Amino acid sequence: VPLRLKLRVAPKTMFHFRERPLSADQEEVPPEGDETWFIVTATVPRTWLLTPFLISLGRWIEVLEPAELRAEAAKWVEGMWAHYAPDNGRGR
Repeated sequence: VPLRLKLRVAPKTMFHFRERPLSADQEEVPPEGDETWFIVTATVPRTWLLTPFLISLGRWIEVLEPAELRAEAAKWVEGMWAHYAPDNGRGR
């Protein structure tokens, strides 16, 4: 089932989206005012690889919509953080 994805994207990461658009209807809105990040929207299929792909872009993107995908991304990040948090008891 396709979904309408809305991302906040760091300027230095925009080349990924320009080089390989997510879909034919991908659009970008340049930063305005004090904002430095772009807004990228695209209709994409809901695949098993969508969340891992988005998470792989790390701190250079933020999933804004849909809310369910944003919540799923947040769970992935929280799980990853548990491995690296200073107080995880591993002494690293």
